[in-house]
Amino acid sequence: MAWSSDTNQCGPSRCLAADQSAVLASAVPEPSGSAILFQEIFADDYRGRTLIFRGQLRATDVAGQAGLHLAAGAAYEPPGAQLRDRGASSLTGPGSSDWAWHEVTMTVPGDADVIRFGISLTGRGRIELRNPELTAAPETQE
Repeated sequence: MAWSSDTNQCGPSRCLAADQSAVLASAVPEPSGSAILFQEIFADDYRGRTLIFRGQLRATDVAGQAGLHLAAGAAYEPPGAQLRDRGASSLTGPGSSDWAWHEVTMTVPGDADVIRFGISLTGRGRIELRNPELTAAPETQE
């Protein structure tokens, strides 16, 4: 994503991009398909754990859907591939919306190599993300 690696703060239970934002917008009036702007990290520290990806989204003139993206899978799968576990969805409907918090949660499969988190856009429009944060839910004691 549009995050500088020196402002990223990642650890075994948290990854955030302080004071950063990302924007995904259609470049033509009637685009076909969808686009995903994401950051990819290794899944080693997160296998079997529940991840929470949250951030504030603002949508402008979205014709299809837009929202947070959270997926886990094999490192060899290309960025546009449908990874095995896409987590939950925070998709917004068509139209525009002011800044609002969105959140997606998923459990990382035990055989996942990578985790991809970011924003997605289908069709015409613009989606903006600010204050993104990826955290691992506390491990449960048995």
